Amino acid sequence: MTALIIVSYLVLATALLVFLVNRWTIEKQQVLADNARQNAEYCETIILSCKDDAEALERAAILLGNNLRVTSKAIGSDVFFCDVEGRVGLCQHFFNYGNIQGKEGCEIHNKYQIPKEIIAEVAKDEYFATTKINSISNGEVFIAGAPVIINNELVGVVFAVEHVELSRNEYVTSIMKMYG
Repeated sequence: MTALIIVSYLVLATALLVFLVNRWTIEKQQVLADNARQNAEYCETIILSCKDDAEALERAAILLGNNLRVTSKAIGSDVFFCDVEGRVGLCQHFFNYGNIQGKEGCEIHNKYQIPKEIIAEVAKDEYFATTKINSISNGEVFIAGAPVIINNELVGVVFAVEHVELSRNEYVTSIMKMYG
């Protein structure tokens, strides 16, 4: 009888875990996609308000970088702006500790190179995938992208990225604590 209770408990716990991990994946996709889209729209608004004024655009870069930093911290993911070639142009580290990183960029994001195939997919519409991008991670990442379009022309892409394994492990560990 005790064995039956234990087996039933394990079956229920496993079913709950599978359900919750599936639900978590859907929610993670939504959070990343929403934040990529919102930051892309914000970039469009700021860029349009500063067009033809290089000095205002430089000040706007600080504002955009700060917005990327706040978003990245709020959702626990990496949010950044890429040019149409897939190079990171603006990230959460653009304005760190009172210093502007400048043209050199940051040590982390300078290494990122988003494949042109992904940029092309984002240019068509919003994008989400679970994939491996060697310049970002050795493992799989969730990646959501939203186009930044000015005057019907793609000028860049905002991506929100999260490492699948790290994020999933943290989530599963939290769930297991309930049964621990």
